[in-house]
Formats: sequence, C-alpha cells, structure tokens
Amino acid sequence: MGMVFSFLFSCRTEIFQNDGLEFIQVSEYDEVNNAENLTFQFNKSIAHLFTTEDWQENTLLEFEPELDGKIRLLSEDEIEFSPASLLPSSQEYKVSIREAMLKAANGGKNEKMGIRKSIRIHTPFLELNGSQLIWKKSEPNPGQSALLLALDFNQPINPQSINEGIEIRLVDKIKEFSLLSSSTGTKVGIEIPYTDNQVLDTQMSITLKKSLKMAGKDGVAKDQITLTLPVPDKDVFEIISLSTDHNAMEGKIFVCSTMQPDEASLNAKIKIDPPVNFSTALSYNGFTISSTAFNM
Repeated sequence: MGMVFSFLFSCRTEIFQNDGLEFIQVSEYDEVNNAENLTFQFNKSIAHLFTTEDWQENTLLEFEPELDGKIRLLSEDEIEFSPASLLPSSQEYKVSIREAMLKAANGGKNEKMGIRKSIRIHTPFLELNGSQLIWKKSEPNPGQSALLLALDFNQPINPQSINEGIEIRLVDKIKEFSLLSSSTGTKVGIEIPYTDNQVLDTQMSITLKKSLKMAGKDGVAKDQITLTLPVPDKDVFEIISLSTDHNAMEGKIFVCSTMQPDEASLNAKIKIDPPVNFSTALSYNGFTISSTAFNM
C-alpha cells in the first residue's frame, strides 16, 4: 500500500509542479463516519509544526462550520483529527489549512500554498438502500388485502416525519397509507389499502421528500428521492431472493417474497431435505426459516 501512495504522490507533483503545501488525501473518501477520527495527508512534511506526537489543540485546521477537536502527528506528512463529539449526520464541512499558523511557525514569512489548500467532506446523507412491494393481509382491516411498501434506509428514520415526508402514487392518484410501526429503525413498513374493485397499475411511484428526517437528528437526504416499483401479481406467490446467516448457534434463511404467506400454515408448506427441525417467522418482506441443525 505504501508503494502505491508513493507512486500517486510522485505523479501528482510532476503533473502540477507545485511545491506549495496542500491536502492530498482525507480518510480515503469524501464521506466520513459520524464516530470516526479523520486522517489528513499533505504533499510535504509538516513535522516541524509539532513539538510532540501527543494530542494537542487544533491550531492547523479550520472547519466551516466550526468543529472542536484535537490533532496529533501520525507521520511527517499526515495528521489525525479527533472530534470532541459525534459528528451530526448530513453535515458538510469545508476544511482549510490555517495560513496564519503556518506564517507564525515560519518566522513570520508566508508559507507557499498549493492548489488544494481546502477540501470538503461530509457525514452520511440519508439514503435508501432497498425497497419492495409485497401483498399482505391488512392489519387495520382484517379480511382485506393490502400492499406493504418495505423501505430500507442507511440510517434510522424518525417515524413522525414519514406522513409528511413520503408521497405514494398509484394509477396517477395520491394514495393514503398507514405506518405499521412507530418504533425507530432503518426498516420502515407502510401499508397501502386495497379494495377488490380497485384498478391496479403495473407501477407505483414513491417520492421521499427532503422533509423525511433521521431519528434524533436533523439529518435529511441531500436530494429528493423518487423511485418506481413494479406492483406484483396479487394472486401469484413468488420468491424474489434468498439469503443466509449463522451465529455459530443457529442458522437462518431469509426469504424475500412478493406475498406474505399465512403464518399458521407456513411450516406445513416448507420441506427441507434432509429433514431437520425448524421454525418460521414472518418478516417485513417475506419470512425467515431458523434451525440449529443448519451448518455453517
């Protein structure tokens, strides 16, 4: 890995022919996690700015908006910044080199600066990892069918923001819906009522507005999210995907389907060869098969 970075640095200096101080890397990605220290690498040595390798007050980097924390020298051209608190989600920062500090350390002379004397980073924006439509029995109206819109986000969602933050259209009409759970989590289940005489379209349009918020935070999506999902056949049960997991004690098979099966008769409809004892449970997007006899 060190040889790769050495090569990249060599190419960069030859292309730009600039010996001024500048950033060349920040934690590998422009996106940084809320709870991680940040690593900044420069194109030349900054070791003369530090008298110790211990943590010290941040006099080298300027954050906009302001961000408190400490810094320490990792190598001649690399420093680590430790934020004083967790970084908020959906937050963008401009990080700059404090030229006044460099001037003071340079005996009052201005430090020559490179092209990239500031960079931009951000914490995770709210994003949708997955979505699916599933037929199920209506919870508010037993005996009727309903569509379940299963949404999987990268961050826990504030359930109070869902009614105003999501718009659903079917046959070009805005549909009413109900939230199946008020608990906080990354998986959101929304029930969309259906009547037998209702005309079904083959596609459903869903808009996730920027007013949709993360749980306990003001974090939102960077942009409005619009997606179109196919409406599955109401009378056909189809398995979409299978995935597995094992915790060294018990194995699980996660079945993603277009229809939630009847829980009472589910075990009788499943055959495993060779035969093993197993249990089943409905999930938000299908069902799960569990057994201690499943091998890793």
